[in-house]
Amino acid sequence: MAAIPLDDAPCPVAGAPRHDSQPAPAPCVAGTREIGKVELAGRACRLLLVDGVIPRHCETAGNRGVRLIYAEGEIVHFEFEGHRYVLAEEVPRQVETDIHADKTVDITRVLSGRELQVVQLVSMGFLTKQVADRLQISEFTVRSYLKTIYAKLGVRSRAALVFCYMKAFSEAHKAEG
Repeated sequence: MAAIPLDDAPCPVAGAPRHDSQPAPAPCVAGTREIGKVELAGRACRLLLVDGVIPRHCETAGNRGVRLIYAEGEIVHFEFEGHRYVLAEEVPRQVETDIHADKTVDITRVLSGRELQVVQLVSMGFLTKQVADRLQISEFTVRSYLKTIYAKLGVRSRAALVFCYMKAFSEAHKAEG
């Protein structure tokens, strides 16, 4: 790992006394300060001080999970001597998406008729057993449908499923009226 210095002066740490010869670190996102630059595996990266920054939830590539990130292009975040730092790519790749980003899915095209019935009943507040009784299928089959629906819509919970359904329903209603 080769360091790429920002300038000849050492980089200040939050709370450390500043000397006039030290230039201010480059501002990044509100609440972050660029401490330095490094090259990691041939990629230009920035080291950011993110004390006081509130992380946001993002999905990992391929919807394999959710993680907290403090800055765009984040590779890793860590704490050292009481401060929180982020190592981020200079030019971030699009490997994560904000889970609060606008995801418009036409669920009537993505889901089968039976899956839509399950979604509607879940959205009405029915429990798995109640959905099974209503559709005259086993609870196991309802759970299987739910797993498939979650995967198709890219959601991880009933609440997210209901939100996705209601959002699609309201957008369809707006298009009609």
